[in-house]
Amino acid sequence: MDHARTHELWHLVYIDLFDRETPPLVQKSGVGFESGFLEFWDQMLATIEVSGTRYPSDYRLSFAGDVADYSLARGGVELLAVKQFLSGRDDALQLERQIAKSQASEMRTHGQSAVAQWLTTLCEQIAEQPEPDLLKSSNP
Repeated sequence: MDHARTHELWHLVYIDLFDRETPPLVQKSGVGFESGFLEFWDQMLATIEVSGTRYPSDYRLSFAGDVADYSLARGGVELLAVKQFLSGRDDALQLERQIAKSQASEMRTHGQSAVAQWLTTLCEQIAEQPEPDLLKSSNP
């Protein structure tokens, strides 16, 4: 596992949307897809209110090697759906960790396109049921 983790280098890149002259800035770096996705969600969830109001900042998760960067569509519904789902829940941090863990697993197993598809499916489940199966079935 340690060998695999050494190839999972990531950088969390901050993008200032208020001042477009500001270049993207690496805010944090690390090893291991789980910690990268968790850091990504921590920062992304802070950019939006439950009402849907977005702050003029964005983030992308950049990986070492030939893996494309991961980000959420600025006008997409995924971020708001996750924010509203986690809002006010006693287990919000545990569920956020589960999202990161599941996305890391998808990344290792099926690649980045599967990470985006997994999130789309999760958001569909969030809209349809109070406890999404994707989070129940793999919750520790």
